[in-house]
Amino acid sequence: VFGDLLPAFIDDDATKADDIAVRGAAARSMDEQIDAYLIQISRRNMSEEQSTFATQLLDVGTSLDHLEELLRKDLVPLLERKRAFGHPGEGVGMEGLRAYVERVLDNLDTALEAFDTSDAEMARGVVRAKPEMERELRHARLLHYERLQDEGSDEARMSGLQLDLLDDMRRVFIYSESIALTMLHGYLDQRGGQRDAA
Repeated sequence: VFGDLLPAFIDDDATKADDIAVRGAAARSMDEQIDAYLIQISRRNMSEEQSTFATQLLDVGTSLDHLEELLRKDLVPLLERKRAFGHPGEGVGMEGLRAYVERVLDNLDTALEAFDTSDAEMARGVVRAKPEMERELRHARLLHYERLQDEGSDEARMSGLQLDLLDDMRRVFIYSESIALTMLHGYLDQRGGQRDAA
């Protein structure tokens, strides 16, 4: 779903934007079912280890819920604002935006794969990426501040939209980092009966 955001933003693609909203709703329904199941099994007579594991799964589920909410409440409306503006997406700052969004999505994919495959080193890679991600975000933002001074111009409006997307994608990275940290702190990489310190 998140991988279609940048093409939809650049191209003002209504079909992609609508498809993102539909898939986001489907993901929300699935998340709700998973949460209900985890809450149900957490009430059973489990060992301390099993109970801790169920709690950690709920924490990861919460991060995924936040991602879905961000998509529904902020990113899809942002695509609609961009489409209503009708200004071409390419131009000043787009290269930095594109680079930052792609790195955020790479880290999201890495966090989810680390969780799925119990790979602690992949999770650590997401956590270690934070300082560089913050530097890249600052650089991408700086490209727009001068344009914002010309209030009401198309350039200022376009920069405002790009800055909003940058801020939303920063939140995507924060939730990706949260998934990675939950795995490491909770030793979710120790599934399958073999538990090693993260």
